[in-house]
Amino acid sequence: ALKRFLAIVMVALFCCGFVPQQKASRKEETSQKASRQEEASQKGISFLQTDAIKSLFINRDTLRATASANQALHLDPNYAPALHLLARIVKSDSAAVQYAKRAYLSDTTNHHYLKTYSRKLISNNDYVEATALFKEMVKRSSDPEDFYILTILLGGRASEAIAVVDTALVRFGPSPWFVNQRLKLLLMLGRTQEAEKEAKKAVAEAPYLADNHIALAKVYESTKRDSLALQAYSQAVLVDTVAVEPKYELAHFCKRKGQMTLYILLMQSVFESKEVSLDDKIETWGSLIQDRKSYAQHIKNYDAIISGLHRDYPESRLVRKLYAEHLLRIDKREEALALYKQLLNQKSPSAEDFLTVI
Repeated sequence: ALKRFLAIVMVALFCCGFVPQQKASRKEETSQKASRQEEASQKGISFLQTDAIKSLFINRDTLRATASANQALHLDPNYAPALHLLARIVKSDSAAVQYAKRAYLSDTTNHHYLKTYSRKLISNNDYVEATALFKEMVKRSSDPEDFYILTILLGGRASEAIAVVDTALVRFGPSPWFVNQRLKLLLMLGRTQEAEKEAKKAVAEAPYLADNHIALAKVYESTKRDSLALQAYSQAVLVDTVAVEPKYELAHFCKRKGQMTLYILLMQSVFESKEVSLDDKIETWGSLIQDRKSYAQHIKNYDAIISGLHRDYPESRLVRKLYAEHLLRIDKREEALALYKQLLNQKSPSAEDFLTVI
């Protein structure tokens, strides 16, 4: 009876036009593909470009986006929107530069094409051509980032860079980055009195900004007035006791002047800050332990830094490993061994972990 019932159901399904799902999906896919091709031929290049944009930015389908953009270029090799899109898709820096260049040359009035071409040149390490384009770009730009990049690209050409910064200051107002950049450029040109005057003016106008005190400190340091520089760096720390940057600046000033005890104490304070990421702390620790002489002389401070790091990040395998290595260096083998054994109890211990314990 069951077999007869199933047979009746099967016959009924086939009579109603049922087809297996796999065949239906293939037919549907073929139909959709044919429909797309017909639609593309009817609507032409604008349809293909729209499809490329939708595929890239909505569906995240780079293969289809690339195919649609290339189809558009088959209809018009100089179609700038498709060239611009491909410049953003392709992985090869040299290929991206070529697409971006063709897009820009197809429409030199388009600021987006100019910006993409300029940045692709930087990615391809073509700084000479990029500098020329950024000079053109800042004439039209309302984006401070374009001015940042051009100022950096100009490098040692301080006079040109100052002109760019001055234009930016007029257009965007007294941004701290541009103000400090101008001071650096003045010092590069040896215009120390002008730099000092501007730095003092900034401090007088906004004494609550740590950046202003740091800028003045750099002017003093560049003119070998170390006691004044130390006062200015210290004032930056006092003005903003939470921020990390003033402590970094004062710490590295102390290091440059051979004041290693102060340097290590300040770096210890930096490690205690929640503003600094774990990755940055690990990188800084790696730099600190390169100085073996300082390590030996300030072992208690180093121990406080790495033990504090282990306390704050108990789940980090890398921190645990770094702490264990430190313990071995100061001949605390039992404590180090206990930490290495803890590593073996965690998920997926490495062969190196087993070898270290052995």
